[in-house]
Amino acid sequence: MTKGRFQAGFTGLISKLSFAFVLAVPLLIGTTDQVRAQATADAVTSCSKAISACGCTITKTGVYVVNAALNSGQGLTGLGDCIDIKAKNVVLNVAGNNITGPGTSTGVGIHLLRSANGAFIEGDDTHVTAWNIGMQIDASNVITDWVQTRNNTQAGTFLNNTRNVNVNDFSISGNSIYGVWIREGSNNQINCSNTDSNGKIGLYVGCHDDATHGTKCKGFGPSKNNRLFDHSTDDNGDAGIVIDLGNTGNVIGDFTSSSNGGSFDSIDDNPACDNDAWLAAGGDYGTTNQNCIP
Repeated sequence: MTKGRFQAGFTGLISKLSFAFVLAVPLLIGTTDQVRAQATADAVTSCSKAISACGCTITKTGVYVVNAALNSGQGLTGLGDCIDIKAKNVVLNVAGNNITGPGTSTGVGIHLLRSANGAFIEGDDTHVTAWNIGMQIDASNVITDWVQTRNNTQAGTFLNNTRNVNVNDFSISGNSIYGVWIREGSNNQINCSNTDSNGKIGLYVGCHDDATHGTKCKGFGPSKNNRLFDHSTDDNGDAGIVIDLGNTGNVIGDFTSSSNGGSFDSIDDNPACDNDAWLAAGGDYGTTNQNCIP
């Protein structure tokens, strides 16, 4: 074989191998991604109907009961939480058993994922403490009752892009930033409750682009048409209640806000409160930043 033919043959072989490699790489990457996804799925520990330890995910619709005190040392879910709820229409009875975190800025005590629409959570005076967030709700059409989220790093209860969620009958205190935070949520209801003695704000509606109201928060839509009533929010480090700019159509009534540490007990950052309705009947909003708050 001449040198030219050898070089041509060798070059052709390399081209074929390169082409085969190019074809194989996406298949290899796809296979790797599938393996990783499967490993993640396999890593999920599904909760039994009787829950006695942290670290499980509710993956099927049904009624679940917590039958022992839970703590982060027993294990965590893949998201770093105590209990994740993935299935829809779940009923979870915590039955007064406390859920205790690691005492650091990690994890959620009870986390309702986006797919957990229609859940009902009965706390029966459970205390969810020492997590980054005590209870996070990403789902819609949820009801929670008597879940006390206290002494958590960021927020006691966090409504994250929710619709038609009712959080009621609770007492929240001691959280480092917010008692209750509604971000990008609409048509939710907070009632029969109090958010006292939290680090910054008792009840915060919205998202701020600097740390004026507790933490930086950008790129989220408004929170509108929420109903906040039969609630008291006193002795917080900054304000009792804040409705941030661009969050309108909210109704606040039968509400008490007093003795908070900042310049105002009740704040609405919308000019002339826009379409927010601060009802005078049964309310005492303390010191306010605008005359539209009675």
